Amino acid sequence: MPEDPSSFIRFSLTVRSDLAATARAVLVRECESANPSILTEFVPSHDEARLWVTLPAAVYSTAIHALIGELPAAEFGSAVQWSPSDVKQAA
Repeated sequence: MPEDPSSFIRFSLTVRSDLAATARAVLVRECESANPSILTEFVPSHDEARLWVTLPAAVYSTAIHALIGELPAAEFGSAVQWSPSDVKQAA
């Protein structure tokens, strides 16, 4: 994906419930200066946690590399790139 300095990438990450804190820690460690937004949703019926992650496009590859290295069984959802100019304010 092209790296527009003002763009963000949003993706989901699914891990076992007991690894949610590890996934969050990896993202914060690798992208702390970029201030990633991480929303965690637990899915008790599957013993899984889904993390919805939004971070600057410039740190996306760093984050993915770190997550794959530390959580090889993680499932990654589609990544969507957007920029603030794509968001229209309601009148």
